[in-house]
Amino acid sequence: MQIVRTLFGSRTHNLIYENKKWKEVINEIPDVPKYNEVVYVWGKENLNYIQKCGYDYRYVSDNTDFDFKYKLETLKLAYEEFEEVLFLDWDVESELSETEIKNLSFPNPCMPLYSYPKDFDFGVMPQKTSEDIENFSWKLNDNILVVPNACLIYFKGFDLGSELISLHKKYNFSTLIEEFAFYKWTNCDLDKYINEYDCPHMNGRPDESKPFLIERSFGFEEVNTTIKLNNFIGKKTIHFKHI
Repeated sequence: MQIVRTLFGSRTHNLIYENKKWKEVINEIPDVPKYNEVVYVWGKENLNYIQKCGYDYRYVSDNTDFDFKYKLETLKLAYEEFEEVLFLDWDVESELSETEIKNLSFPNPCMPLYSYPKDFDFGVMPQKTSEDIENFSWKLNDNILVVPNACLIYFKGFDLGSELISLHKKYNFSTLIEEFAFYKWTNCDLDKYINEYDCPHMNGRPDESKPFLIERSFGFEEVNTTIKLNNFIGKKTIHFKHI
């Protein structure tokens, strides 16, 4: 099993949301590698940063746009090199050693789950995002939208990245590309997903995550879909935390 991560985007990108997300990712990167991990890198600025921190890396191209399609490209490239892959976002942490992580058993493939209130306002994200998350999510209690969370992705023995890329080309997802694509790839109901594809070692959002603020006619209401989903899934032995 090879632990892999990715870095793409740029501080100079002209979209407010994407520029903000890039800065958040940079701030999440540890100054030194914790594991023997390989980082797939787009953009020379990102390359310089990863080199400075001492990470093993694969430089893919000079592209600097912030696009989740590069996570799918990372999965494809990692499979070609390693075959068994554990992809982690930079904001996923674990107290386990690399040896302990490699001794864990994962469903093949798997991603954890997370959720949004049905009436959540996605703000500066593309308008089509609200439509897509309605179309490419499971409904829990009619008012909670449940989606795979690509903060952790495990797969072995097949080219998951290429299969998800094909689904993105077919459906042209607006954002959350890797998550909507995996939703379509599993082609099942929520109960089956939890039994066959959910990660048993983490929740997509931990119980202590802040609730969503939903604007109502009387003001803002705190809505906590995270605990409801995690309780529905059931108890896990948590080894990874999505910060």
